[in-house]
Amino acid sequence: MRLFFARIRDIFHILAKFLTKDIWALDFSELSTARKNMIKSLQAILLTARDFARDRVGREAIALSWFTTLAFVPMIAVILFISNGFGFDQYLYNTLTESFPTNTQLVQVIIEYARNMIKETESGTFGWISFLSFVWTIVWLMINIEIAFNRIWCVREPRKLWRRVTVYFAIMFVTPFVLILLFSGWAWYARFIGLLEGHLGMFNFITTNMFWLAFYGVVVLALSVMYKFIPHAKVRYGSA
Repeated sequence: MRLFFARIRDIFHILAKFLTKDIWALDFSELSTARKNMIKSLQAILLTARDFARDRVGREAIALSWFTTLAFVPMIAVILFISNGFGFDQYLYNTLTESFPTNTQLVQVIIEYARNMIKETESGTFGWISFLSFVWTIVWLMINIEIAFNRIWCVREPRKLWRRVTVYFAIMFVTPFVLILLFSGWAWYARFIGLLEGHLGMFNFITTNMFWLAFYGVVVLALSVMYKFIPHAKVRYGSA
């Protein structure tokens, strides 16, 4: 039994030495294409794990989740405030409820909270101070997102303050239009999937897979765009 545990310990030391030292000194010219690709993939996994711990990505994710939760309703309020100025706030509301038919009540609650924030602006100076504090919450969220992405790409020098403020307010102004296009397309896609379900019979599982595939594609596209344009660095789209 002692020899067995000694053997296990030796294997563990050999594996640890390979993963920490030997893997970085390999001569790829002596390896086949399959082994070369496998070693490169393993190196990428090791670098990801090391940098994840070193850069405290978990803490950044928790912080961003907290700021996003804090700024979510104020963000909806600002979006409704801007869309109301252009006269399509009701269309945005209808599009949101149509895009989330199974969560209509939750959408209504969020919209109601956001509208109450907007109504506070009618109460005079204190109402506007409250509304501006909500806007600052959104700006603070964007600042923290940019800081986190700059850390991911090892960017030491952030954008100048005036450029950051300009970009943040431009994003807040453009977001209602982007959301209308996105959720209008999503609602049309949901209706299309609903029509297919009535004609596929036993193959209805295809529509479910199509729905999640489209959702996955939208998430990947959104995250890749964020990884490319948020950091203060030139990022290749393939890397993003």
